[in-house]
Amino acid sequence: MVEVSNTFEPPVSLGAAVRAPDRAAILEEMAGIVDASPLITLATVTSHGWPSTACMHFGLHRDGPRPIIYMMTHDGTRKLANIAADPRVALAVFSYGEGGAERLAVHLQGLCSEVRSPSEHALAMREHSRRPGYEFTRYISMQYQPALRVEVVRGTVFRPDGALDVDFPAAVTQTEGS
Repeated sequence: MVEVSNTFEPPVSLGAAVRAPDRAAILEEMAGIVDASPLITLATVTSHGWPSTACMHFGLHRDGPRPIIYMMTHDGTRKLANIAADPRVALAVFSYGEGGAERLAVHLQGLCSEVRSPSEHALAMREHSRRPGYEFTRYISMQYQPALRVEVVRGTVFRPDGALDVDFPAAVTQTEGS
């Protein structure tokens, strides 16, 4: 039996973590940090209960009750298998801020699914193709480039003066044990 230790575990009390007093302002800050990042890290859970991460190109869609992150993948990937078994995921981006003086991070939690609708796939491709260098993706069909959809249910912005949390309306899908 292997003993697992996490030496990076934060203290039980984050101290500076607070609820965002102005939800709209923190959503704008969160979206700005996410939009400025060329990649997002997706964390899923394997069938053995271990985390699995992948750096992904993505698109951010903000029309609706909660942000939606779209990512492209390929058939038969580990992340698709993990998401089919457990749709709960985490996402993370990191930024040095303007001029590299300020370290900022955004952590998101959400429910992930494969996009099945042709109209939503077209939306995912439009959002993805807005990213620099990925303009061509708007022309790739569903059969060649499956899309993933993450409905964000919680977000945290980490900045030098503390952490700000935002909860979004409950997601439509409930998972067992959550």
